[in-house]
Amino acid sequence: MFLTFIYKTKTFVRTTIAKLNLTAKAYSNMRTLVIGAFKWAKKYEYTTISISSFFGDLDLSKKAFKKSNVRDKTQIFDEDEVPLILSYLREHPTIENLGILLTFQTGIREGELSGLKFSDVCKDKTLHIQRQEIKYKSPVTGKCTHEIVEYTKSDAGDRYIILTPAALETIQKIRILNPHNEYMMQVGERKIWTNTFNDRLYKACDALEIERRSMHKIRKTYGTALLDANVEDSLVMSQMGHSDITTTRKYYYYSRRNAEHKREQIMNAIPF
Repeated sequence: MFLTFIYKTKTFVRTTIAKLNLTAKAYSNMRTLVIGAFKWAKKYEYTTISISSFFGDLDLSKKAFKKSNVRDKTQIFDEDEVPLILSYLREHPTIENLGILLTFQTGIREGELSGLKFSDVCKDKTLHIQRQEIKYKSPVTGKCTHEIVEYTKSDAGDRYIILTPAALETIQKIRILNPHNEYMMQVGERKIWTNTFNDRLYKACDALEIERRSMHKIRKTYGTALLDANVEDSLVMSQMGHSDITTTRKYYYYSRRNAEHKREQIMNAIPF
């Protein structure tokens, strides 16, 4: 029976990759969901299968995945754009915009931002990331449902992020606008969900006449900034919530330099 399960699961994984034309990143997200479901099932004794070991032993060729052709320009905010958008967010200090600003300062995931509580700010000036927003289709209404859960995307996601003085100031400004709620991202009785942050970020990009990018691109900008500053790998991993630095370097590192800066670097490197 176990061997049948292994065979069918391998077939399912390979068929899904081919059928949906998944990139390596999309497959990684699918794997995370499957592993999470099996861990939950094992915890409540619905199964004894160690799905993590299965995926660890699964041999997939790089050729199996769709190649993702992306431009650096679409993946992060460059060195010219960051000051512009930070100024815009500070000049329009709504709770939503301050939340976006805090993302630039901490690199947290948008779901983690939605789940932040003021009590997550620790005395040692760190921010404890321990919960997140999840979205799913309600089996009752059929509509998209938002929920805050008391766990992170992965074990490494539960972490303590070092807060800069500017980040602490941003949190203080959020508290002034939101003095009574335990969740940071809340206006009165209205909880602010992740889709709102992306809408506000698009609005800021449009106002500044720069290319639209999602909240996740801020996280990539943060990761790139850490690597550019030669922050030690272990600290980059802990700040980003990654268990392996190769994840950060492979999926989160892009050149922040503008075209002029890039040309200058090449001219200096190749003077002949």
